[in-house]
Amino acid sequence: MYTAITLLKNHSLWPSALLSALALGLPACSSTSSLRPPEAPPISAALVDSISPDAAALLALERAPAVRAAFLRSQSAALQAHAIALPPDPTIALAWGFPTGMGENPVTAGVMGELAWLFARDRLVSAANTAREVAAEELLAVCASTASEARALTRSLQFSRTAVTAAHSLVNAWQKIADADQAMVAVGELPLNEAIESSSQRETAIAMEADMRLEAHELERALASLLAVESIGPVTAELSDPSTLTLSTRTIEVLEAERDRAMRVSELAALEPWFASGLDGEVAYERDMEGDKAVMVGASVGIPIFRRGLEVKAALAQLQAADAALEDAIRMAKLDLEHSLDRVQRAHEAARAAKVTADGLDVFANSMFASLAAGEASPRTAELARAMAAERRIEASRRAILEAEAISVIESRTRTAVPPTSARAQKEGGAS
Repeated sequence: MYTAITLLKNHSLWPSALLSALALGLPACSSTSSLRPPEAPPISAALVDSISPDAAALLALERAPAVRAAFLRSQSAALQAHAIALPPDPTIALAWGFPTGMGENPVTAGVMGELAWLFARDRLVSAANTAREVAAEELLAVCASTASEARALTRSLQFSRTAVTAAHSLVNAWQKIADADQAMVAVGELPLNEAIESSSQRETAIAMEADMRLEAHELERALASLLAVESIGPVTAELSDPSTLTLSTRTIEVLEAERDRAMRVSELAALEPWFASGLDGEVAYERDMEGDKAVMVGASVGIPIFRRGLEVKAALAQLQAADAALEDAIRMAKLDLEHSLDRVQRAHEAARAAKVTADGLDVFANSMFASLAAGEASPRTAELARAMAAERRIEASRRAILEAEAISVIESRTRTAVPPTSARAQKEGGAS
């Protein structure tokens, strides 16, 4: 079950093995103690070739600090789980005595060790293993959310660039309409108020184009930052089918609540035995200057008459609080997942309707320009048709961005939504 993670022997294998782990739905990483964390890559040159959402996700998994941090937490939890199963380190004591009477100087050497650990070992090991499994699952969840973010930004950037193109077409259309209206006003063929309206529409279109360009620039910078590149070249924007994904309600919040509960279980396990305040054993050897020798075996235990009862009750209350927090996190995760699935469906319906309308208006605009060429339509009518089509294309792009964002929430909940092998070749081709 841990094969995929144990393949991570060096940085070059990190992305491929990590994707294998995601694809397997790996629940734990007990062998991470022998791994090296991936190194933070330097900022690379611009992506000059076309990059797909899956290729962007693969590059993000290689470069995102959140993934490295989750990997190190998983490694730490695996080391702690291994350590807690071993006996506590012994203490070596050496004592030199100074007699107050006629005897000789005694010398004592001994080895001491904690014994209370024996009685709490099973629960401590169980809690540590739970924490390790949660950390491994958290690594998978962080990878899924990082890949999902990269996909969402890539898709949104493509749709936003489409909106910029449509907004530029809208400005051109209204510019030509406004110019024509002004010419008609000058010869008295059009009322001034209609020319003012077309000029106002032109200014609105100019402002819309500025907004679209700013939105596209922000998306490009966000994606470039996530991928640690200078700029993003052309992108493709296919959308995933959420019905093919294996969804999970084990969100980051749920995993954090599970990890906190495991810590509380461990704390209570260490406190609950009445002798856990310090049951120690000792084996010692003693001799004095006259040659007398002795082997001694002893034990010591704390007397829990002041604090221990209150400490146990406090630890139990912390565990009960962690149980309540975990229950609430699971409840919210289920509700959020149901809402996300509904949101994807609604966004898809709206995006599809907007696209159908935009496609229809594009056909209408083309027919108007064909009629214009045949002398059967006026330039103003043709440009108005082009403006209407551009406006709907902008709306369709905005709806597609909302759909991409909704799908990204679903993708962040799956352990199978990983980039295919072909994405690596595309990613490597896109990075200079």
